[in-house]
Amino acid sequence: MCSKLINGAIWWFLCIGMIIRQSNGADFDVKKYGAKADGKSDDSQAMVSAWKEACASADPSRVVIAKGNYMVGPVKFEGPCKAPITILAQGDWKAPADVRQFESHDGWIVLENIDGLTLSGGGSFDGQGAVAWQQNDCAKTGKCNSLPIVSCLCSNIIVGVLSTGIYFTVIFE
Repeated sequence: MCSKLINGAIWWFLCIGMIIRQSNGADFDVKKYGAKADGKSDDSQAMVSAWKEACASADPSRVVIAKGNYMVGPVKFEGPCKAPITILAQGDWKAPADVRQFESHDGWIVLENIDGLTLSGGGSFDGQGAVAWQQNDCAKTGKCNSLPIVSCLCSNIIVGVLSTGIYFTVIFE
């Protein structure tokens, strides 16, 4: 009887420990990785660095993009990650005005091979669509290879942000 009580207590503490571990994931603030959020400096590397550390975390974690204006792109956030990740995008992401920067990339912001992504925070993605369309001839040729596009090859994704002047594509596995 006593051993059953002890085994039950051990299982209870293990379950509580797992719940606490899952809810105490780390925050990876892009400003701690060098993001300026001034709308002029390229914050791409800071975002990718924060992402890589969050992706390597065994616990669910958040990449925090606080309020501010972030000049970003093109960037690729790749998985697989060890645990679910939330991108808390409270700030505004802005694509470079020169669309030639996208020519050798898969898009402006690419999220790839990720399972368990939440994108939230009330921020916005500004692909500078008016500028991009002026620099592109896809209306005449049908080729739009250099537009600021956000794409996601993900599974189990929740999206809750605003976007302006971009195409947002989500492909579910």
